[in-house]
Amino acid sequence: MSIPMDTSSSSSPTKKKRNELTTTLATDYISGFDLISIEGYRQDGRKSDELRHFRVSFNIIPDADGSCYMEHGNIKLLATIYGPYEGESRSNQEQAIITCDFSMTSYCVSERRLRTFGDMKSQKLQMAIQRVFQQAIITETYPKSQIDIYLKILQSDGNDYSPCVNATTLALINA
Repeated sequence: MSIPMDTSSSSSPTKKKRNELTTTLATDYISGFDLISIEGYRQDGRKSDELRHFRVSFNIIPDADGSCYMEHGNIKLLATIYGPYEGESRSNQEQAIITCDFSMTSYCVSERRLRTFGDMKSQKLQMAIQRVFQQAIITETYPKSQIDIYLKILQSDGNDYSPCVNATTLALINA
């Protein structure tokens, strides 16, 4: 529902007062943006200058070399690192191989999905994270080895890439 606003300079004091009241009472989002309400709140209830809630826990998976549970706003995810360990036998492998496995729970988004892995969005995110950490980790120091990254999104608000990179970084620090 949008509220018509009279912006002409010839408006009466009563019209100005009514426009001020409707502006402060309206809860609709500004047309075209849908990010910030007229009162200045985002869709998740934060003001425009407030940061998202952030919480992190380490060593969630005891058998893993590094693990991290992270909540960032409305997203909750688990990142697990295994390695470096001696990978598949490759005679001339001069640097570590980094693999990434990304999956989402079926209930983590508002619309239920039948496939929570293997879809195009998951594959793109998996490849992007693998490329980022292939460049970030000095793989030459671990010849003939492999590092596995496992990401599991438990709850999502749509922005998955940045929290996945952050959680993977924290899990690597923990490893």
